[in-house]
Amino acid sequence: MAAAGTDTELKSNRLRKFLTAVIHGKRAIKNASDAKLYLEAICDQQDRAGCVEKLVAASQGLQALKTSLRSDVSSAFINNSSASLLTYIADDSVRQLCSGQLLRDILVAVLEPPTFWDALERCYDERTLSPSGIHAFACLLLELLTSPPAVVQLDVFHIAEKALGAGGLLDSSSNDTRSLAYKLQDAVRCKASGSPALGTINPGRRHDNDFVDFRQIAIFPTTDEFSAKEQPFYLQSDVVFETEPEKRAAVHLDNQFRLLREDMLGELRNDL
Repeated sequence: MAAAGTDTELKSNRLRKFLTAVIHGKRAIKNASDAKLYLEAICDQQDRAGCVEKLVAASQGLQALKTSLRSDVSSAFINNSSASLLTYIADDSVRQLCSGQLLRDILVAVLEPPTFWDALERCYDERTLSPSGIHAFACLLLELLTSPPAVVQLDVFHIAEKALGAGGLLDSSSNDTRSLAYKLQDAVRCKASGSPALGTINPGRRHDNDFVDFRQIAIFPTTDEFSAKEQPFYLQSDVVFETEPEKRAAVHLDNQFRLLREDMLGELRNDL
């Protein structure tokens, strides 16, 4: 066990040194093997926000990222190295940096020019993406739809609509991917209606039985609801009491329904 831990630490140290050398221009990405190692080195960093800051601030961080993602656009490379990178940056700690600007900088490096995006979309259409590749594709779609202003000029809306169609993301065998698909579905609806997308602290879009209007919620839970990892939506009592008087009764009814139902679900989860 100690030897295994030591080997892991040694590998992480080598990856960190390689990452540092590349982003500061001391090593170049010359081939697909270098690209794979660079993307692996990024994803090996535990502090995602700190890593993204270094990539954006360093002289060659973003350029090396552009080169690496385009060095090999085969489905095999995308399903492994590229997918890991896309999943790595889809993190709240990264989104919060500079009001999302650093994430937008990363996305521009990923998407401009659109060589990588075209390959990723083609792999999805041809059904050559692995489950992890499909999850990464959903992560990127969601970031693009919910990142104001538009990061690049891509027809993301119609691509997302197509991806949510029959046999698409909503039918994925992965609970995590379906969870993303529900958020993506909500973002598409908001874009279509011209209304702002809901944040994570609002009701709706966590799974297939989570709605803004509590009257639409089925009493009996769904499989996806049981599998959902996000906390259910409900308000603390002081928030309800601070609501405008004319809306307070409706908010109270909504909150009581969600709280009572969560009590029931808690007992069901304990019995499973």
